[in-house]
Amino acid sequence: MAVIGKTGMVDRILVRLGRIADNNPTAAKALKAGVPILTAGITAGMDVAASFGDFRASLLISVPTVLALTAGVGKLFSNRTELAQKRADLTVARKEAEEGQILLTELEEAKLRLQELGRRNTVMAQVLSTKGIKAIEEGVPFDGRNTLVRKLGQGGMAVALLVFDTTLKTNKVFKLPLPNMVASKADLDRFTGAEAQSMLLINHPRVVRFFDLAEMEPDVYEALVGEPLNRAENIPAKIPYINMEFVDAPTMDHVIWQEGKFTPARALRLAIDIATTLQEVSRKGIIHRDLKPGNVFLLKDEADPSAEIAKISDFGLAKKKTVENMADPQGFVPQLTTDKIAMGSPENMAPEQWMATEVDLRTDQYALGTILCEMMTGLPPFGRADQNSLMAYGQNVLRGNLPKEEILKKVDLIGKGADRWWSILSRMLAASPEARYQKWEDCIREMEELLRQIDNKKASKPDAPSPSKTKILTSLKPEEGK
Repeated sequence: MAVIGKTGMVDRILVRLGRIADNNPTAAKALKAGVPILTAGITAGMDVAASFGDFRASLLISVPTVLALTAGVGKLFSNRTELAQKRADLTVARKEAEEGQILLTELEEAKLRLQELGRRNTVMAQVLSTKGIKAIEEGVPFDGRNTLVRKLGQGGMAVALLVFDTTLKTNKVFKLPLPNMVASKADLDRFTGAEAQSMLLINHPRVVRFFDLAEMEPDVYEALVGEPLNRAENIPAKIPYINMEFVDAPTMDHVIWQEGKFTPARALRLAIDIATTLQEVSRKGIIHRDLKPGNVFLLKDEADPSAEIAKISDFGLAKKKTVENMADPQGFVPQLTTDKIAMGSPENMAPEQWMATEVDLRTDQYALGTILCEMMTGLPPFGRADQNSLMAYGQNVLRGNLPKEEILKKVDLIGKGADRWWSILSRMLAASPEARYQKWEDCIREMEELLRQIDNKKASKPDAPSPSKTKILTSLKPEEGK
């Protein structure tokens, strides 16, 4: 009877505590953990009280104590709840304060950047003024329609400027010939002929779009380029420039530098995409001659955002394949850029370009081979070119002795897959054009077959671990200054 009485009393006390803990996750958790201790403590207290009298008397002694304990526990739970809420509020306040501080820091940095930009604009205006050039006002159309955003870069033939079309509300690229080319009719004809005519003929969705070939006043040209023209020379009344599409996407060389080498499947898909585009271009009799990772934009396919596509730019060295376009009989001294015209990029130039002999679609195929190698290893087949030792680099290209073992150990393919990839690559990079693929169709077909083999193998082993990206970035990042 006494046991039943004690058990009933303990249950009633625990029920009361449970009500206190209702809708209070913290209290409920504490109560659940403390039930065995509470039960033992209450029972022991009742047993002690019972030792001084009958069981009912013990209840009279222990119940008030237990009820007081219950109230204390309830207050403790309530205090814990309030404390937890205060901690949560403090965490939120601290986070908001940190975010506010970050915002203030960013605003201060933006203010400093604007001040620096203003200072540079002032300095540039002063510099241009000393050269007799009137600076272009920020945000003011320099030709009644387009405003200058920034300079994008400069090559052997032209400077590229990002401009904003205030009529169409879109960014575009203006390519202007370098000042040393303006006084030469032959150079200007090459500038307006090679790229402009090639781009007009191509009009391909995987090639940067060409809008038009236009002209500007010499004083506007000087302000945009930041260099004066020698008015004593025979400069034209209007300076030609190319108006073309601005692609808001990274170039392949930047992606490789940031991410490291590509997976074999990704590299092959992009190589096939580029080859397919060059196949279409070659059918119009056009050869790029300066294909390199820096001239290939990587962007999402509008039709399929999950897919990646390659868009080719810079046909500045493009040639229309005709009988008249034979090699320069004066020969060619290998260098990154001549005073007259860039002849190509050493890391991607085929042997026939180094020798200044005739080029054709197989020349672009060689360049694509160098790109495929760089995508899958992080480096071109013969490594990075040093401008101080270009002759030695060119000799390696002419000999055609590819460092097979060094290349293959960096490729994430083994067995037959690696053998098949090397067969394709070594053929694309053959020193003799006759040893390369004679048609783009054959090159594309073999790359597609290897890609299917890789995809099928991957599908059969879905749980296979992928290579460590950190390891790739650490060991295969291209050299600084790329």
